[in-house]
Amino acid sequence: MAPEELRRILSAVPEVQDAATVTGDADAIVHVRSRDIPSLEDALERIRIAPTVDHTRSAIVLSRLVHRSYD
Repeated sequence: MAPEELRRILSAVPEVQDAATVTGDADAIVHVRSRDIPSLEDALERIRIAPTVDHTRSAIVLSRLVHRSYD
C-alpha cells in the first residue's frame, strides 16, 4: 500500500497516536491509544474496513521500558 493512502486511512482514526512505514512483512507499525478494550476494538475495526487494508496484527503494550524523543 502506498504511504499516502495509509496516511489518509490512519489520519481518520483519532485513536492513532503514531504511525510509521517499516521494512519487513508489515507495511507499517501503528500505535493506537484507547480508553478501554471495546474502544480499541472499534478503532481497529475502522482501520480494518478500509478496502486497501489486507489484515492487521495487534499487541497490547503492558509497560514502557524506554522512551526517547528525537524531536
